[in-house]
Amino acid sequence: MSKIKIISEEYYSNCMVEAIKAKMHNPQIKLYFCKPRITENGRFQMFHFMWSDGIADYDFSDLNGEEIPWYKNFIFKGRLRKFERGFAERYSSYRNTKNRRKDKKDMIKKEWLRRAVRTFGQAFIGVIVADVAAGVDLTDLKGVLTLVVGPAIAAGIAAVMNMDKKTESEGE
Repeated sequence: MSKIKIISEEYYSNCMVEAIKAKMHNPQIKLYFCKPRITENGRFQMFHFMWSDGIADYDFSDLNGEEIPWYKNFIFKGRLRKFERGFAERYSSYRNTKNRRKDKKDMIKKEWLRRAVRTFGQAFIGVIVADVAAGVDLTDLKGVLTLVVGPAIAAGIAAVMNMDKKTESEGE
């Protein structure tokens, strides 16, 4: 079975209610959860539940394909659909995986930012350990500033040192 088969008349419900009903009817049912997301064409897609009985996969969905407001996703007119076994697992995996394509420019920014945050954390812990060992009072303003300013300076230096500089010949 490679096509979707409609197995019910239209009625009001939602995919979560129908998945729970299926699980209560048959505890062997495996549930699949799809996270909400912004689709490739920029539309919001609400979370979605699918389920499998080991023979086929199922869901509850509206069939008109039009985007409905998020609040109408809690109860809407739809139908039960039946898919080939394995479809729910593949689809939920696809829906729950973040986009793996990353722009090189974003990777550079994220790398230097990650290093700056890591440096801040390391310096912050080092300052706390040194201040506690030295008996510095961390309840006054000077103690708190010492805790934050030192690591912030270290993180700033790390950020500047880890930024990639482009020459004119490299362009964008």
